[in-house]
Amino acid sequence: MRVSKLNLAVNTGCLGLSAALLYLSFNGEMPRAYLFPKIISGSMLLLAIAIALSEWRRVATPAEELISKVPWAKVFPALMITGAYLLLLNRLGFYTSSLLMFFAVVVIYTPENRRLRRVLMPAIIAIGFMAFVYLVFAKLLQVLPPTGSLM
Repeated sequence: MRVSKLNLAVNTGCLGLSAALLYLSFNGEMPRAYLFPKIISGSMLLLAIAIALSEWRRVATPAEELISKVPWAKVFPALMITGAYLLLLNRLGFYTSSLLMFFAVVVIYTPENRRLRRVLMPAIIAIGFMAFVYLVFAKLLQVLPPTGSLM
């Protein structure tokens, strides 16, 4: 089994980045304030290790073959939504921008044909999800997200 040089470089970079972030999160002056970065960087390191181990077990695939298999019609809307989210994040705030992004993702990627249900259910799901995110970030972890004109 052979690992391509590009995959090896990407895996090594991800492992290095996640290990560095984990190290930095444990060297903060206020241990309670760095709880969330510790959780995220530890999770990143575990995922990077799992990906590296699985990569060593598979046969290398040519890059051209991988690119031709990407379903661009399904990926492009996600890229556009992410770009719009990044542009609106500082203007509208984290919670409002995230609510709009999550709503757009659910509406676009849900294969539902009924009009009212196509908009109503994603709105309910997006509001519920953002309420959960608010409780976790603001109340439990006490993380201050970017604020904007709407929140």
